[in-house]
Amino acid sequence: VKDCEAKLQSLAKSPETLSAEAAFGALEGWEDVEPIMKTDDLMAPLKVIYESLVTTGFELVADGRVSDIIRRVAIFGLTLVPLDIREESTKHTLALDAITRHLGIGSYKEWDEASRLSW
Repeated sequence: VKDCEAKLQSLAKSPETLSAEAAFGALEGWEDVEPIMKTDDLMAPLKVIYESLVTTGFELVADGRVSDIIRRVAIFGLTLVPLDIREESTKHTLALDAITRHLGIGSYKEWDEASRLSW
């Protein structure tokens, strides 16, 4: 967190306006960060973001979107994190198979790709 804050502060002090490419280039290495697996691991940076926004005069943002996210994480944990179905097609296939069988239109698992896409 401190490394990120230091980089962001150095970007903010820059006299020229940064392009998105320059800003993202200055934050290289984020791809190597371990995924967040526990609620506390997500809550800590959210609280840092909240405090930083309040300290820098952006209370409206902090008390709006950021507070909403903090409340949701506190209540639901990581259960509302979206699942990229491309990574786990088995569960996706089973869910759709249950739906198509319930509707009486056949077994999604047995359909070819063209049938799946047209449905």
